[in-house]
Amino acid sequence: MRKLKLTLLAAFLFSLLLSSNSFSQDKTAEYNPLTENKWAVIFELGNIFKSSEDYSLYKSYTLNCKYHFTKKTAVRILLGTDGEMIEGSGTQYFTNIVVKKRRSFGMETSIQGVYYLKADTRIKVFACAGPYFTIFHESTDAESSDKTVYTKNNNNRWGLGVAVSFGVEYFILDNISLVGEYFASGTVGQYNYWQTYHESGEYNYYEDDFTEYKFDMNKMRLGFSVYF
Repeated sequence: MRKLKLTLLAAFLFSLLLSSNSFSQDKTAEYNPLTENKWAVIFELGNIFKSSEDYSLYKSYTLNCKYHFTKKTAVRILLGTDGEMIEGSGTQYFTNIVVKKRRSFGMETSIQGVYYLKADTRIKVFACAGPYFTIFHESTDAESSDKTVYTKNNNNRWGLGVAVSFGVEYFILDNISLVGEYFASGTVGQYNYWQTYHESGEYNYYEDDFTEYKFDMNKMRLGFSVYF
């Protein structure tokens, strides 16, 4: 999956380079298949880059439905999901304790206004902003190498806030384009964490619940759009 995402990124940047060179020869050329009352469906892969607090790479997919009021303004509804399941990873968790299984799942949704800074070119730069909601669950099973200690951790979180993104759209056909965007969000929500700890027949339980203020950035998404 990582190789696929990096390949898509390289192909996207290469396409932008070729297109930039061709349009630099004719800066007066105008190209804009976008008109009012036009719909688009956008599928994106991410996240290629994540913030430093995330210790693993998540497989992420996003589906957008976009409606154009004019050639420069639109609104889109975003629905995304990410998650992973790893067994026997051997990742160091605590001293002498390694992860045996990790499972995670998250969803996000947002309604955003879209504005194209310069619409009459094949390469279109755009910005988006709007309300944002996300939920996430993760569970981890770990044990010591001598199997005398076993621990299970769960955390659940949800957040409500604002998301913004900046991107580039390159039309390869009148109704098909490649899309790349940088996505960031800020949320306020609830975080719940609990842990069970077994050692030499003894059982311990710990739980914590608090309000979480979260700013997530360094997300890069690549995909394509189909207009109709």
